[in-house]
Amino acid sequence: MKLVSRIAGLVNLLALVWLGFTGQLLSRSPFVFVPQLLAVALSFWARFAFPASQFSVHPEPRQPRLIEAGPYRWIRHPMYTSMQALVWSGVLPHLSPVTLAVGAITTFAVVVRIADEEKLLRERIPGYEEYAKRTKRFVPFVF
Repeated sequence: MKLVSRIAGLVNLLALVWLGFTGQLLSRSPFVFVPQLLAVALSFWARFAFPASQFSVHPEPRQPRLIEAGPYRWIRHPMYTSMQALVWSGVLPHLSPVTLAVGAITTFAVVVRIADEEKLLRERIPGYEEYAKRTKRFVPFVF
């Protein structure tokens, strides 16, 4: 579990760093900047909705408690949503085979990480299965 989590996290971090260093992450265009600003805001909202005693970059629950505050009310993985929004809002305006591959690889890494994480959460968090049935993974009311 921790190895999958670390690899997926590293893949996403490297993608953001690469997009940043190649000048493909940020833009003056409001069509890029606004979604990225919203992604960062979602990330902060999700982080602060999570009790400090339970927050970790690894998906190992410290206390078996379901979090349904803030964006977790509608989506199970708002931090991953914000990461993917950042990556794809950098990829799409600079579309090339390389950037498309970066976006696809990061998405694949997040999907694998979520599958691994949700298996653990279903085992350790009472009520997670019911929570998963009424919320979406990434996009409220969609997916």
